[in-house]
Amino acid sequence: MTRPNPDHDDLTHAPLPDSAGGISRKIFHCVPDAGHLPEAIQRNLRQLQAQNPGWEQCIMDDRLQAEFIQAWGSPRVRAAYQRLHPAYGPARADLFRYFALYVMGGVYFDQKSGLQGSLDALLRPDDQFLLGDGGDTVHPELARTVGGEYIQWFLAASPRHPLLAAVLHGVLQRIEHYSPLREGVGKMGVLRVTGPIAYTQALAPVLSLHPHRAIVAKQVGLLYTTLERETSHMSLAGRRHYSELTAPVVRADPAWSSGRRLQLLAQTLLAAVPERLRILNRRRVARRRQALG
Repeated sequence: MTRPNPDHDDLTHAPLPDSAGGISRKIFHCVPDAGHLPEAIQRNLRQLQAQNPGWEQCIMDDRLQAEFIQAWGSPRVRAAYQRLHPAYGPARADLFRYFALYVMGGVYFDQKSGLQGSLDALLRPDDQFLLGDGGDTVHPELARTVGGEYIQWFLAASPRHPLLAAVLHGVLQRIEHYSPLREGVGKMGVLRVTGPIAYTQALAPVLSLHPHRAIVAKQVGLLYTTLERETSHMSLAGRRHYSELTAPVVRADPAWSSGRRLQLLAQTLLAAVPERLRILNRRRVARRRQALG
């Protein structure tokens, strides 16, 4: 059973779930290919499901994410998703997680992330949106934000929550007005266009206007990663990690003139120079550490 979707929703035409008003008992994960998950990731997902009986686990790979966006997204959402460069799977996964929880409600965990305990113990009956403070990550753009970066490797929200609407509108605007020279390419480009920087900057100005509960991830048992090392997931993605990329995060709009396309190409080439230097430096550091044992 569903209720009619709310009026004037420019993000989705999906019906409103019966759980509206509370956090749906759904756990979403984004993975590249559900049929070829590394064993470490499979163990983590099984463990999370075992800890949360009565919760529906939704493992969404690239194909299922695209189908969900196509089925329920507004023309603006669908166009933005398609413009995100396919090589940047994490950027598309960012947009998907915000949209899926906006449409369905529920909880999102990165495939590498976990929880000590259960969601039933973490969540309260009146929770509508959990705002997670990572506590130890501060980007220059977030220097004035209390608590620094808000985490989005874990999310929990009721369907159609206005804070998620604010995030979606902010991310869509960044995609539509993307500049490689301003937002960058590679990992920093993703963080600024769809990731935690975009998420935090969209939320900070409107937090006081809408219901939410602030939590500190480590204090409530949320785990950024259950893998042996924090960087272990980088070798398990099944594709080149986005920190190694120099392509534009956002592709040209199909309606653009050749002049605008050339402008995007020129900006990308300029933005790629410092990013390539950072990549080479990271590789040198990694080789040095490996040599030192």
